[in-house]
Amino acid sequence: MISVSPTSTTPHGSPVAPTLPKVPLEVCERIIDILAAGASEQSNVLLRLSLVGRGWLPRVYFHLYHSVNLSSHWRTDRFIETLTNRPERGVLVKKLEINGSEGRGSTSPSPWVHKSIHWLPNRLPNLRTLSLRSFPVLHHSFFMLCPFRTV
Repeated sequence: MISVSPTSTTPHGSPVAPTLPKVPLEVCERIIDILAAGASEQSNVLLRLSLVGRGWLPRVYFHLYHSVNLSSHWRTDRFIETLTNRPERGVLVKKLEINGSEGRGSTSPSPWVHKSIHWLPNRLPNLRTLSLRSFPVLHHSFFMLCPFRTV
């Protein structure tokens, strides 16, 4: 390996920054996979990895969007906004969990649940698992699940 000292200069006298060796993308993807496997949902590990470089984004997005948990109005709005601006990310979602009560102990789902069920079906073509928590089967929003191809 050739190293360049920080005091090296070009023929014009400009300083030359030392270069780092290139790591193969496959190695980087494996690192992302390992870090993603150990990260909790509340962890910002994947978000931080997305800032490393553009080459890391596809693998980071694969992990970020593989399993989505909508448990609040804010999360649902952010997710819908993301899919509106970047619809190609919807194909990455394989698992979707909707927690309808926001921990309020109520037996009827929060108003945002109706919005998410109405808006999401055609935007998640590769969805394989849909989990509903705190969601009464006889609630009118339940019958809106029919547009999900995999339900």
